[in-house]
Amino acid sequence: MFITIFILNFIICFLFSCAAIRYFLPKRPTPYAAFYETFCVACLIFATETWFFIEGLSVFNALKTPEPLALLHFLSFLILTTGTFFLRYYLVLFFTEWRYIVSDPFLRRIVLLIIIFILCPLFFITVYYPPCTADSMSYHLPRILHWIKNGNVEMYPTNYPRQLYHQPFAEYLILGCELFLGNDYLDNTIQMVAFLGVLFTSALLIRHFGGGGRCQIIGCLLILSAPIVLFEAPTTQTDIILTFFFFNFLYFGLKLSNTSSESLSQREQLFYAVCMGISLGLSLNTKFSIAPFEIPFCFWFGLRYLKIYRKKVLLIYGFLILGFFIFNVLYFIRNVQTCGHLFGPIHHQKMVRNLRFGPDVIFSNAVRNIGMQLQIPNETVNQYNKRFLIQLHHVLGITWGDPQISYMGVGTIPYEYETVFILDDYRSGNMLLILLFSIVSLTYCSNQCRKLFFPNYRKIEIQNTEKNVSKRKTKKHTGELSNQKINSTVSSENQQLLLPEYKHQHRYLIIYIWLLIFGFLLFSALFRWQPFGSRLLLPNFLGGIPFIAIGLCRILNAKRISQFIPLLLGISFLYVVFMVANSMFFNPLDAIIRTETKPVVNQPETTQGNVNHLTQNNPMIDVDISMINPELLENYFVVRSFRDSYLFHRKYKYFRQAPIYMIDHLSISNKINELGATKIGMALDITYDRWEYPFWVLLRDFNRNYRIEWVIYPENLKKSPNYDPNFVPEVIITDFPPDVVLKLFDIEHAWKYEHLVLLKIKGRK
Repeated sequence: MFITIFILNFIICFLFSCAAIRYFLPKRPTPYAAFYETFCVACLIFATETWFFIEGLSVFNALKTPEPLALLHFLSFLILTTGTFFLRYYLVLFFTEWRYIVSDPFLRRIVLLIIIFILCPLFFITVYYPPCTADSMSYHLPRILHWIKNGNVEMYPTNYPRQLYHQPFAEYLILGCELFLGNDYLDNTIQMVAFLGVLFTSALLIRHFGGGGRCQIIGCLLILSAPIVLFEAPTTQTDIILTFFFFNFLYFGLKLSNTSSESLSQREQLFYAVCMGISLGLSLNTKFSIAPFEIPFCFWFGLRYLKIYRKKVLLIYGFLILGFFIFNVLYFIRNVQTCGHLFGPIHHQKMVRNLRFGPDVIFSNAVRNIGMQLQIPNETVNQYNKRFLIQLHHVLGITWGDPQISYMGVGTIPYEYETVFILDDYRSGNMLLILLFSIVSLTYCSNQCRKLFFPNYRKIEIQNTEKNVSKRKTKKHTGELSNQKINSTVSSENQQLLLPEYKHQHRYLIIYIWLLIFGFLLFSALFRWQPFGSRLLLPNFLGGIPFIAIGLCRILNAKRISQFIPLLLGISFLYVVFMVANSMFFNPLDAIIRTETKPVVNQPETTQGNVNHLTQNNPMIDVDISMINPELLENYFVVRSFRDSYLFHRKYKYFRQAPIYMIDHLSISNKINELGATKIGMALDITYDRWEYPFWVLLRDFNRNYRIEWVIYPENLKKSPNYDPNFVPEVIITDFPPDVVLKLFDIEHAWKYEHLVLLKIKGRK
């Protein structure tokens, strides 16, 4: 019932947006563009009210049960329904125009193929398979369950700083699904909705720069052919949500900075400014790594608005500052109260930002960030890529893998530059986007040089175009451009590719791509190189798709474009097939039958986190070596029927990316249930990602009221609002060395597993 209210509220947000856009934007775009704008605005409305609901209920510690949040969503549903009723005239007008959406037969077939062969399989993976990425298991989802347990989103004691100091808004959206359902069946759908929003906003950006229907389809297929996008869409990661807000910020900002903006009505200016401010604030509250990409546009928008609106620029930037302040001030206050800094502890900040600056830093990080995108399924080429970059650094006198500008995690050795072709949600490259961007850029530079050195080149080009047009038969328009005025120098066939207003937007497209490049360089100057930088750079790489799509439409004619579209569709489909196969046919027996154990993170040289230290030479602990017992195998790995197989069992899927943890988690959960303990302590070393979240899921299946708290954490977190000095756990799950644990608790018994140790506690010392 509660989840129904949640979904109905999103639907009414969409209907209200239909009417509101038709009311605020009387000079409406074509129907399909208005549909895209409606979806984006509906997501912004829903996201805004979600932020206010979560923060408001957090003040009263009212997040423990779903009723208060459901009540607020129901009130929002009633208010927006009332608003939609009063704007019903505009809603009817909007729906009457929908019959023109994707009316071109070719585009309609392509859209149908995308839905059937790409979006539907992705949605199946989203709902059927649980979250299983390392970040989701370590901090994205555990922080949500701690918020629900505490009833608020304030700080709480934990030894895993990412649960506290990373921007929280993406988890605010997931919190509603967890709270209403009591499970994670719909957690992945949040980013899947954002994925649709990214497709729509990319089409809007391409259209803004003059790209027609097929050009927009190419842009969407370029997004779908980026493997990291497909692998991250059905997960609880945050980068696609971040990209959605970034694209909204760009689109509404560009609409407000248009050359024809002098004629925008007051309502239109207000509408675009508010949407722009909300997008900016929510993007920064989702992930602060987006700031380097937004800063250049903020400066350029300021210059454009100052030229167009004069004194009104203060009002527009007032909305931007207000959006940033409203959605981020509480996050900053919590950090300052806990550790004294806006962005978290200094040592946590130093893990991700550069410790020195200069042109050599920008060059080193930039070429490594681009180089790791160029990995292909050929080890020889990948090794050549690495050797070339190393040699380039040596020639220029730059230290390769400088620890001050390279990510080291919590260890002492920088992560190695990877050259292995990998398909996953954080290391996959964007080879195709880089290649096409290079081709379009070189072609553009070549044409500009010809115009510069050969003044008659442009005249010859126009004459050839007019000559080709005169030889073609005029075809009747049945597509999306049937109401557009046809340019006399461009054939009706090419009108499917570029809109007539392209020449007016050409200069702004070039400025747009230079601003993205400057944002990339600024990112390289501020943040360390990271092996998983592909997803951090995802908004920037996807932001270049309008330039690529429009450039391809300028280079290729309509026939070539029609042949290029199925090629991109086929590449996307192959990635989707790989994803489905990789998800469905994970065999949990891999957790048992293996010849070696491979770490899932970069392990430092120290052995401080080794669980063997807890039990060696310690007479105070009576150790039971609990390895794989027959009962565990019988309960979890014996297939009694096809429906009982691992294809259907959800528990196995949490460990798909790290099967080495499965036995430990299942065994410890069973032992806790056998002991009847309900107060669980977590004492895990941050050196290792031991995956806290599966313990919540496995223990929840035993239908007991469990309380899970961290018992070892930094001293400054004792100032957090959710610190409970009276909490004494019955058992502790740990991998710490003995001197750390024995200093705080009296231990009655211990069960040693492969990676973890379960301790039965007498009491606190």
